[in-house]
Amino acid sequence: MFLHKVCVSVCVGGLAVLIAGCGSSGTGGGKSGTAQISIGTFPITGALTDYVAQDEDFFKKNGINAKIIPSMSGATAIQLMANNKLQSYWIDFLSVLQATASGANVKVAGCLPSSAYEIVASGSAGLASPSASFADRVKALQGKTVGVTAIGAGTDRALTAILQAEGVNPKSVQRLAVGVPTAAAGQMKAGRIAAYVTGSNSGAYQVQKIVSDANVYLKTGEQEAPPTIRLFASPLWMVPGEWATKNPTQVEDYMKAIVQARDWIVANPDDAAQVMSKDMFSGADLPIAKQSVDEYVQDAYQPSSKELTCSRDTFDAAKEIFEQQHMGDASKLTYDGIVLPRARQ
Repeated sequence: MFLHKVCVSVCVGGLAVLIAGCGSSGTGGGKSGTAQISIGTFPITGALTDYVAQDEDFFKKNGINAKIIPSMSGATAIQLMANNKLQSYWIDFLSVLQATASGANVKVAGCLPSSAYEIVASGSAGLASPSASFADRVKALQGKTVGVTAIGAGTDRALTAILQAEGVNPKSVQRLAVGVPTAAAGQMKAGRIAAYVTGSNSGAYQVQKIVSDANVYLKTGEQEAPPTIRLFASPLWMVPGEWATKNPTQVEDYMKAIVQARDWIVANPDDAAQVMSKDMFSGADLPIAKQSVDEYVQDAYQPSSKELTCSRDTFDAAKEIFEQQHMGDASKLTYDGIVLPRARQ
């Protein structure tokens, strides 16, 4: 997929983001009147709803012809949305705020009441015990090298937020961009990183499969974590503002399909794990998929997620971290301006 025209380029987290004044391909209906949309995904548990909606025909039943584009980074998703070439991407609130402050017209169509980030660590890295207090585990990262997907990515920002919340100077922790979990596992096995920040439980399980002494070191969703840390990492469905404005019914139909997929996953976790293994892990890692789905059903797909709405407290927590990390002009960031009416509480 190529962008036809680049009009203005700004920097979001060290990565170029296209904004303002570019041509749009639109998402008009095909011969049958269905909406043609493109969905970017990354091989993490949160993207499973899109694959289930595709495999179980929930998209088609809601008048949507969807094209799923795998292994897409958040920066690429924002670029494509800025030119209306992508209609949905699973990401976190902080990344949406960063993109919005940089001029990208992106909106939030729905959220899950969960917290996205986990740190998986090598048992031989000399860190604190996983049973130690949250604060002690964070402080033990000082002087260590921690892997992130990319410098300036959500995982990197999350690590900074976690450190700052416990009074640790972020500069005391060395970062290494290692990419996807399987690549991180290789770096950990070689002793180049002590820990790795991932945006999903499946990422942590993948590292544990390869590194025999690896363990889930901490999660942003722990009850012991500071409230801002628990809230800011709410995962969500990001959509382009232009699409949301011109095609509100399509956005609603897309989210209806997502809700139906979520409900199907809850009712059919074993089958959902099969979908995850087939569509996201190239037919491998079924045990990891099963673990990931079971955990998501228990923690994320509870009754509180029924409407997939986004709390103002979650927005405020993300904005607080945005300001702490000096990520841009916070005056542009408002709950009503970023969260679509359908997703507001």
